[in-house]
Amino acid sequence: MRGVTGVRGVVRRYRRVHLCTVTATREAGTVPLARAYAPGGRSALRWLWAEADGLAARLGPGTEHGPGTAARLLRMWSRSLAAGEVALHTLALGRPYGLTVGERGTAYALEVRRILLPSEPTAGEGMR
Repeated sequence: MRGVTGVRGVVRRYRRVHLCTVTATREAGTVPLARAYAPGGRSALRWLWAEADGLAARLGPGTEHGPGTAARLLRMWSRSLAAGEVALHTLALGRPYGLTVGERGTAYALEVRRILLPSEPTAGEGMR
């Protein structure tokens, strides 16, 4: 928890969480495919790996050459321990981490960033 003093001296409490998003972008615009909040970097990475596997399954089988290259790259990334270590190190420094792959004119972006959310007031604080 982290306290930040507001306008009238009221201390508001915030909690750090990770916002995980998956989006698809084409010429027409960006479409959000999935979004979740994770309490820590490891849980955010596990969610991102699961989403990468699911997206790869929806994109197709993925061969070495030709259609399905994005699916193959997503599967390789989700199973790479070295990529996971890089992601955790980046998140531990407070920086956002992202991966973008493209296929047939569509770019798929998987991103994790740390954000501050207002915490729920405790029974002693009451509503202000």
